[in-house]
Amino acid sequence: MKIVTTLDVGANRMLMDTARNTIPPDDSSGMEIAIAAVKPGTGEVLGFGLNRHYDATPEAANDATKTSQNYAVDAIDGGGSGWTIGSSWKPINLVAWMEAGHSINDNLQTTTAYSTSDFSCGSYTGGSELWKVQNAFGTTVNPESPFLGLVRSHNTTQASMGTIMKLCKVADTATELGYHDARTGETIEKTSSYTPSMMVGSVNVSPLTMASIFAVYAANGVQCNPIAITKVTDGDGNDLKVPSANCHQAVDPEIIQTLAYTLNQGVTRADGQGHNFQLNNGRKSFGKTGTSEDLAVSGGSFIPNQIAAFASVGDAQAPYSHRIANIRINGVYNSYWDGSTIAAPALRNFLNAYADAKQLPIDN
Repeated sequence: MKIVTTLDVGANRMLMDTARNTIPPDDSSGMEIAIAAVKPGTGEVLGFGLNRHYDATPEAANDATKTSQNYAVDAIDGGGSGWTIGSSWKPINLVAWMEAGHSINDNLQTTTAYSTSDFSCGSYTGGSELWKVQNAFGTTVNPESPFLGLVRSHNTTQASMGTIMKLCKVADTATELGYHDARTGETIEKTSSYTPSMMVGSVNVSPLTMASIFAVYAANGVQCNPIAITKVTDGDGNDLKVPSANCHQAVDPEIIQTLAYTLNQGVTRADGQGHNFQLNNGRKSFGKTGTSEDLAVSGGSFIPNQIAAFASVGDAQAPYSHRIANIRINGVYNSYWDGSTIAAPALRNFLNAYADAKQLPIDN
Protein backbone atom coordinates (compact mmCIF):
# COMPACT_ATOMS: atom_id res chain seq x y z
CA MET A 1 0.00 0.00 0.00
CA LYS A 2 1.19 3.51 -0.85
CA ILE A 3 -0.03 6.60 1.04
CA VAL A 4 0.68 10.15 -0.11
CA THR A 5 0.28 12.73 2.66
CA THR A 6 0.06 16.50 2.64
CA LEU A 7 2.64 16.86 5.40
CA ASP A 8 5.61 19.09 4.65
CA VAL A 9 8.63 17.51 6.35
CA GLY A 10 10.47 20.81 6.58
CA ALA A 11 7.47 22.70 7.93
CA ASN A 12 6.76 19.94 10.44
CA ARG A 13 10.36 20.07 11.66
CA MET A 14 10.12 23.84 12.07
CA LEU A 15 6.86 23.47 13.98
CA MET A 16 8.38 20.91 16.34
CA ASP A 17 11.47 23.07 16.84
CA THR A 18 9.29 26.09 17.56
CA ALA A 19 7.19 24.20 20.10
CA ARG A 20 10.19 22.78 21.95
CA ASN A 21 12.13 26.04 21.88
CA THR A 22 9.08 27.77 23.35
CA ILE A 23 8.48 25.17 26.08
CA PRO A 24 11.10 22.42 26.37
CA PRO A 25 9.69 18.91 26.96
CA ASP A 26 11.23 18.78 30.43
CA ASP A 27 10.28 22.33 31.42
CA SER A 28 9.46 22.64 35.10
CA SER A 29 6.18 24.41 34.29
CA GLY A 30 4.61 21.22 32.96
CA MET A 31 2.85 23.32 30.33
CA GLU A 32 2.14 22.13 26.81
CA ILE A 33 2.05 23.88 23.48
CA ALA A 34 0.25 22.49 20.44
CA ILE A 35 0.54 24.11 17.00
CA ALA A 36 -1.11 23.21 13.70
CA ALA A 37 -0.44 24.66 10.25
CA VAL A 38 -2.39 24.35 6.99
CA LYS A 39 -2.09 25.55 3.40
CA PRO A 40 -4.83 28.14 2.66
CA GLY A 41 -7.19 27.31 -0.17
CA THR A 42 -6.33 23.61 -0.16
CA GLY A 43 -7.13 22.17 3.27
CA GLU A 44 -3.72 20.50 3.25
CA VAL A 45 -2.26 19.95 6.70
CA LEU A 46 1.40 20.98 6.63
CA GLY A 47 2.40 19.80 10.07
CA PHE A 48 2.15 19.95 13.83
CA GLY A 49 4.29 21.25 16.65
CA LEU A 50 4.15 19.61 20.08
CA ASN A 51 6.62 20.19 22.86
CA ARG A 52 6.19 16.70 24.31
CA HIS A 53 7.62 13.62 22.61
CA TYR A 54 5.09 11.21 21.17
CA ASP A 55 5.24 7.81 22.86
CA ALA A 56 2.24 5.48 23.18
CA THR A 57 4.02 2.73 25.11
CA PRO A 58 2.81 1.87 28.64
CA GLU A 59 6.24 2.77 30.00
CA ALA A 60 5.77 6.38 28.87
CA ALA A 61 2.46 6.89 30.68
CA ASN A 62 4.07 8.44 33.75
CA ASP A 63 6.74 10.40 31.89
CA ALA A 64 5.79 14.10 31.82
CA THR A 65 8.00 14.70 28.79
CA LYS A 66 5.99 12.25 26.67
CA THR A 67 2.42 11.96 25.43
CA SER A 68 0.32 9.49 23.49
CA GLN A 69 -2.02 12.21 22.23
CA ASN A 70 -1.71 14.94 19.64
CA TYR A 71 -3.40 17.87 21.37
CA ALA A 72 -3.45 19.81 18.11
CA VAL A 73 -6.25 17.64 16.66
CA ASP A 74 -9.76 16.47 17.54
CA ALA A 75 -10.43 13.60 19.93
CA ILE A 76 -11.49 11.31 17.09
CA ASP A 77 -8.07 11.79 15.48
CA GLY A 78 -6.11 11.01 18.62
CA GLY A 79 -6.28 14.38 20.31
CA GLY A 80 -7.93 15.67 23.45
CA SER A 81 -11.23 17.39 24.18
CA GLY A 82 -10.05 20.72 22.80
CA TRP A 83 -8.86 24.04 24.16
CA THR A 84 -10.65 27.17 25.22
CA ILE A 85 -9.33 29.98 23.02
CA GLY A 86 -10.51 33.30 24.44
CA SER A 87 -10.22 36.29 22.13
CA SER A 88 -8.80 34.25 19.24
CA TRP A 89 -12.50 33.65 18.49
CA LYS A 90 -13.28 37.33 17.93
CA PRO A 91 -12.55 37.50 14.17
CA ILE A 92 -15.51 35.14 13.74
CA ASN A 93 -17.71 37.76 15.41
CA LEU A 94 -16.56 40.46 13.01
CA VAL A 95 -17.23 38.27 9.97
CA ALA A 96 -20.73 37.54 11.30
CA TRP A 97 -21.28 41.25 11.98
CA MET A 98 -20.43 42.22 8.41
CA GLU A 99 -22.45 39.34 6.95
CA ALA A 100 -25.43 40.65 8.91
CA GLY A 101 -25.09 43.92 7.00
CA HIS A 102 -23.43 46.06 9.68
CA SER A 103 -20.45 48.40 9.46
CA ILE A 104 -17.27 47.84 11.44
CA ASN A 105 -17.33 51.56 12.23
CA ASP A 106 -20.72 51.61 13.96
CA ASN A 107 -20.52 53.20 17.40
CA LEU A 108 -21.97 50.71 19.88
CA GLN A 109 -23.12 51.32 23.42
CA THR A 110 -21.37 48.94 25.79
CA THR A 111 -21.77 47.92 29.41
CA THR A 112 -20.42 45.26 31.78
CA ALA A 113 -23.65 43.28 32.21
CA TYR A 114 -25.98 41.87 29.56
CA SER A 115 -29.15 39.84 29.87
CA THR A 116 -28.82 36.54 28.06
CA SER A 117 -32.31 37.14 26.68
CA ASP A 118 -30.83 39.93 24.55
CA PHE A 119 -29.01 37.28 22.50
CA SER A 120 -32.07 35.08 21.90
CA CYS A 121 -32.97 33.82 18.44
CA GLY A 122 -34.44 30.77 16.78
CA SER A 123 -32.06 28.16 18.18
CA TYR A 124 -31.07 30.02 21.36
CA THR A 125 -33.77 30.81 23.91
CA GLY A 126 -31.54 33.01 26.02
CA GLY A 127 -33.18 32.75 29.42
CA SER A 128 -33.07 35.54 31.98
CA GLU A 129 -29.55 35.25 33.37
CA LEU A 130 -27.16 38.18 33.59
CA TRP A 131 -23.88 37.79 31.72
CA LYS A 132 -21.26 39.89 33.45
CA VAL A 133 -18.44 40.72 31.08
CA GLN A 134 -15.59 43.19 31.13
CA ASN A 135 -12.40 43.89 29.23
CA ALA A 136 -9.06 42.33 30.17
CA PHE A 137 -8.18 44.88 32.82
CA GLY A 138 -11.69 45.85 33.88
CA THR A 139 -14.51 48.24 32.92
CA THR A 140 -15.53 49.02 29.35
CA VAL A 141 -15.13 51.61 26.60
CA ASN A 142 -18.41 53.28 25.73
CA PRO A 143 -19.12 53.82 22.90
CA GLU A 144 -16.79 51.71 20.79
CA SER A 145 -16.86 50.39 17.23
CA PRO A 146 -16.50 46.72 16.25
CA PHE A 147 -13.29 47.72 14.46
CA LEU A 148 -11.70 49.06 17.62
CA GLY A 149 -13.26 46.26 19.64
CA LEU A 150 -11.19 43.76 17.64
CA VAL A 151 -8.04 45.89 17.39
CA ARG A 152 -8.06 46.40 21.17
CA SER A 153 -9.56 42.96 21.87
CA HIS A 154 -12.37 44.34 24.02
CA ASN A 155 -14.95 41.88 25.30
CA THR A 156 -17.81 44.27 26.02
CA THR A 157 -17.98 45.36 22.39
CA GLN A 158 -18.31 41.72 21.32
CA ALA A 159 -21.26 41.37 23.69
CA SER A 160 -22.94 44.47 22.27
CA MET A 161 -22.50 43.09 18.76
CA GLY A 162 -24.15 39.86 19.89
CA THR A 163 -27.23 41.61 21.25
CA ILE A 164 -27.75 43.22 17.85
CA MET A 165 -27.03 40.35 15.44
CA LYS A 166 -28.05 37.60 17.95
CA LEU A 167 -26.27 34.37 18.79
CA CYS A 168 -27.73 32.35 15.91
CA LYS A 169 -25.85 34.49 13.40
CA VAL A 170 -22.55 33.99 15.20
CA ALA A 171 -23.14 30.23 15.33
CA ASP A 172 -24.02 30.11 11.63
CA THR A 173 -20.86 31.99 10.70
CA ALA A 174 -18.72 29.76 12.89
CA THR A 175 -20.11 26.70 11.10
CA GLU A 176 -19.61 28.40 7.73
CA LEU A 177 -15.93 28.91 8.61
CA GLY A 178 -15.50 25.27 9.66
CA TYR A 179 -15.88 25.35 13.45
CA HIS A 180 -16.81 22.18 15.34
CA ASP A 181 -16.30 20.90 18.87
CA ALA A 182 -13.04 18.98 19.35
CA ARG A 183 -14.58 16.34 21.59
CA THR A 184 -17.92 15.67 19.90
CA GLY A 185 -17.41 16.96 16.36
CA GLU A 186 -20.70 18.85 16.63
CA THR A 187 -21.37 22.38 15.43
CA ILE A 188 -21.57 24.92 18.21
CA GLU A 189 -25.36 25.27 18.49
CA LYS A 190 -25.50 21.58 19.49
CA THR A 191 -23.02 21.92 22.37
CA SER A 192 -22.96 23.33 25.89
CA SER A 193 -20.73 26.14 24.56
CA TYR A 194 -23.78 27.68 22.88
CA THR A 195 -24.10 30.65 25.23
CA PRO A 196 -23.14 34.32 24.86
CA SER A 197 -19.71 33.61 26.39
CA MET A 198 -18.78 31.75 23.21
CA MET A 199 -18.32 35.21 21.69
CA VAL A 200 -15.23 35.63 23.86
CA GLY A 201 -13.93 32.13 23.18
CA SER A 202 -15.45 29.89 25.86
CA VAL A 203 -15.44 26.91 23.51
CA ASN A 204 -13.64 23.57 23.05
CA VAL A 205 -11.74 23.48 19.79
CA SER A 206 -8.55 21.99 18.39
CA PRO A 207 -5.65 24.05 17.03
CA LEU A 208 -6.11 22.30 13.67
CA THR A 209 -9.71 23.46 13.40
CA MET A 210 -8.68 27.00 14.31
CA ALA A 211 -5.75 26.94 11.88
CA SER A 212 -8.25 25.93 9.19
CA ILE A 213 -10.48 28.86 10.16
CA PHE A 214 -7.55 31.28 9.99
CA ALA A 215 -6.79 29.73 6.59
CA VAL A 216 -10.19 31.02 5.41
CA TYR A 217 -8.99 34.50 6.34
CA ALA A 218 -5.75 33.81 4.45
CA ALA A 219 -7.49 32.46 1.33
CA ASN A 220 -9.85 35.37 0.69
CA GLY A 221 -12.84 33.50 2.06
CA VAL A 222 -12.27 30.02 0.62
CA GLN A 223 -13.07 27.37 3.24
CA CYS A 224 -11.59 23.87 3.10
CA ASN A 225 -11.89 20.93 5.43
CA PRO A 226 -8.44 19.89 6.68
CA ILE A 227 -6.99 16.84 4.94
CA ALA A 228 -3.75 14.97 5.61
CA ILE A 229 -3.90 12.38 2.79
CA THR A 230 -4.15 13.04 -0.94
CA LYS A 231 -3.81 9.53 -2.36
CA VAL A 232 -3.92 5.89 -1.21
CA THR A 233 -3.02 3.03 -3.55
CA ASP A 234 -3.49 -0.59 -2.48
CA GLY A 235 -1.15 -3.49 -3.22
CA ASP A 236 -2.88 -4.17 -6.54
CA GLY A 237 -2.42 -0.61 -7.75
CA ASN A 238 -6.01 0.46 -7.13
CA ASP A 239 -6.64 3.98 -5.87
CA LEU A 240 -8.74 4.05 -2.72
CA LYS A 241 -11.14 6.83 -1.82
CA VAL A 242 -9.68 9.58 0.37
CA PRO A 243 -11.45 12.46 2.16
CA SER A 244 -12.12 15.60 0.15
CA ALA A 245 -11.21 19.07 1.36
CA ASN A 246 -14.46 20.30 -0.24
CA CYS A 247 -12.99 23.75 -0.88
CA HIS A 248 -15.56 26.43 -1.67
CA GLN A 249 -16.11 30.17 -1.39
CA ALA A 250 -17.65 30.46 2.07
CA VAL A 251 -17.30 34.19 2.77
CA ASP A 252 -17.49 37.25 0.54
CA PRO A 253 -13.90 38.29 -0.32
CA GLU A 254 -14.67 41.93 0.51
CA ILE A 255 -15.62 40.91 4.05
CA ILE A 256 -12.38 38.95 4.39
CA GLN A 257 -10.35 41.90 3.10
CA THR A 258 -11.95 44.12 5.74
CA LEU A 259 -11.23 41.55 8.43
CA ALA A 260 -7.61 41.22 7.28
CA TYR A 261 -7.21 45.00 7.42
CA THR A 262 -8.56 45.01 10.97
CA LEU A 263 -6.27 42.17 12.06
CA ASN A 264 -3.29 43.99 10.57
CA GLN A 265 -4.26 47.16 12.40
CA GLY A 266 -4.23 45.13 15.60
CA VAL A 267 -0.56 44.44 14.88
CA THR A 268 0.50 47.93 13.80
CA ARG A 269 -1.57 50.38 15.84
CA ALA A 270 -0.28 51.64 19.18
CA ASP A 271 -3.52 50.53 20.86
CA GLY A 272 -3.52 47.13 19.13
CA GLN A 273 -3.01 43.88 20.99
CA GLY A 274 -1.15 41.98 18.26
CA HIS A 275 2.28 43.62 18.19
CA ASN A 276 4.10 40.33 18.76
CA PHE A 277 2.81 38.94 15.47
CA GLN A 278 4.96 41.36 13.46
CA LEU A 279 7.08 39.37 11.00
CA ASN A 280 10.58 40.18 9.77
CA ASN A 281 11.52 42.51 6.93
CA GLY A 282 8.39 44.61 7.26
CA ARG A 283 6.16 41.80 5.97
CA LYS A 284 2.50 42.71 6.46
CA SER A 285 1.35 40.71 9.46
CA PHE A 286 -1.98 39.42 10.72
CA GLY A 287 -2.96 37.71 13.94
CA LYS A 288 -5.24 37.44 16.94
CA THR A 289 -4.38 36.28 20.43
CA GLY A 290 -6.60 34.80 23.11
CA THR A 291 -6.48 34.38 26.88
CA SER A 292 -8.95 32.23 28.80
CA GLU A 293 -8.92 33.13 32.50
CA ASP A 294 -5.60 31.37 33.15
CA LEU A 295 -6.89 28.10 31.66
CA ALA A 296 -5.08 28.45 28.34
CA VAL A 297 -3.67 31.07 25.99
CA SER A 298 -3.70 30.97 22.21
CA GLY A 299 -3.11 32.74 18.94
CA GLY A 300 -3.68 32.45 15.22
CA SER A 301 -1.75 34.02 12.36
CA PHE A 302 -1.21 33.68 8.62
CA ILE A 303 0.69 34.75 5.53
CA PRO A 304 -1.94 35.35 2.82
CA ASN A 305 -2.35 32.45 0.39
CA GLN A 306 0.71 30.69 1.84
CA ILE A 307 0.16 29.36 5.34
CA ALA A 308 -2.06 29.68 8.41
CA ALA A 309 -1.17 28.46 11.89
CA PHE A 310 -2.71 28.32 15.34
CA ALA A 311 -1.16 27.65 18.74
CA SER A 312 -2.64 26.78 22.13
CA VAL A 313 -0.68 26.78 25.39
CA GLY A 314 -1.65 25.37 28.79
CA ASP A 315 -2.10 22.10 30.61
CA ALA A 316 -4.29 20.06 28.29
CA GLN A 317 -5.01 17.43 30.94
CA ALA A 318 -5.72 19.61 33.98
CA PRO A 319 -6.35 23.25 33.03
CA TYR A 320 -8.46 24.01 36.11
CA SER A 321 -6.04 22.65 38.68
CA HIS A 322 -2.85 23.67 36.86
CA ARG A 323 -3.39 27.17 35.57
CA ILE A 324 -1.10 29.18 33.35
CA ALA A 325 -0.51 31.97 35.89
CA ASN A 326 2.12 32.79 38.52
CA ILE A 327 4.43 30.35 36.81
CA ARG A 328 7.89 30.21 35.24
CA ILE A 329 7.94 28.92 31.67
CA ASN A 330 11.26 28.27 29.95
CA GLY A 331 13.05 30.39 32.52
CA VAL A 332 10.67 33.37 32.35
CA TYR A 333 8.33 34.14 35.25
CA ASN A 334 5.02 35.92 34.73
CA SER A 335 2.16 36.34 37.15
CA TYR A 336 -0.06 36.87 34.11
CA TRP A 337 0.46 34.99 30.87
CA ASP A 338 -1.56 35.80 27.79
CA GLY A 339 -1.54 34.99 24.11
CA SER A 340 0.77 37.88 23.31
CA THR A 341 3.48 36.72 25.72
CA ILE A 342 3.90 33.17 24.45
CA ALA A 343 1.54 32.03 21.64
CA ALA A 344 2.10 35.03 19.35
CA PRO A 345 5.93 34.95 19.64
CA ALA A 346 5.89 31.21 18.91
CA LEU A 347 3.83 31.72 15.76
CA ARG A 348 5.97 34.68 14.71
CA ASN A 349 9.13 32.59 15.05
CA PHE A 350 7.63 29.74 13.06
CA LEU A 351 6.24 31.92 10.27
CA ASN A 352 9.54 33.80 9.96
CA ALA A 353 11.41 30.50 9.64
CA TYR A 354 8.86 29.15 7.15
CA ALA A 355 8.94 32.30 5.02
CA ASP A 356 12.74 32.21 4.91
CA ALA A 357 12.90 28.50 4.08
CA LYS A 358 10.31 28.80 1.31
CA GLN A 359 11.68 32.15 0.12
CA LEU A 360 8.19 33.61 0.17
CA PRO A 361 7.96 36.99 -1.55
CA ILE A 362 7.04 39.96 0.60
CA ASP A 363 3.74 40.98 -0.98
CA ASN A 364 2.27 43.85 1.00
